[in-house]
Amino acid sequence: MKTKVTQPTEKMLLCGKRVAECRKEMGYSQEQLIEEIMALPENNGKPRNEKQISYIESGSRTLSIEYAHLIAKVLHVNESYLLGESEYKTDSDQIKAVAQSTTNEDIACYTFMEALGYKFIDLKISPNGTKTSMHKRFKYLKINTDDTDEQILEKARDAEPVRYYIIEDPEGRRAHINLDDLIRMQQAIRDYTIFQLEQPFKRKRQIKQCIEK
Repeated sequence: MKTKVTQPTEKMLLCGKRVAECRKEMGYSQEQLIEEIMALPENNGKPRNEKQISYIESGSRTLSIEYAHLIAKVLHVNESYLLGESEYKTDSDQIKAVAQSTTNEDIACYTFMEALGYKFIDLKISPNGTKTSMHKRFKYLKINTDDTDEQILEKARDAEPVRYYIIEDPEGRRAHINLDDLIRMQQAIRDYTIFQLEQPFKRKRQIKQCIEK
């Protein structure tokens, strides 16, 4: 009796490539990745072995949603990226992409917020209306108690800065807003506006359906 061999599909090869890429970026061997997966509470003590990872990375085995979740947890990436459903490896990658593609909608959101009396402090405005904060800070900077000043400075040089915004309310008080929070606010404004604008059309469809009945 011949053993049935699963032929790799384009999706399986993509998933395998991404798992291998993310694993190597974290500096894990296949064996170390398995050890980390088995230590996760979500694994519920289920036995794993490095052959499974090897088959997945070579495209010989389909990456399941369950396995993608566990691998993503260990490698600090999005499981949707490993499954080939998204081009963004992390949430930060997605936020950066959104921030770099300012549209008329984004400009309108800024204008709306400013119309409510909230000012954005120290913005760099490009000719096309794009507004970018001049303020940066480190989102993650792991410092140990025994680090020397030189080691801390070295970590700061290698760390990735993120932008934040300073806003001033109508009473003159100031506060910080992270870039990802601002993007969520813009998305909420957009979604609510579309929802309200669609209501008359929804009612027309409902009336039409009632008449046709």
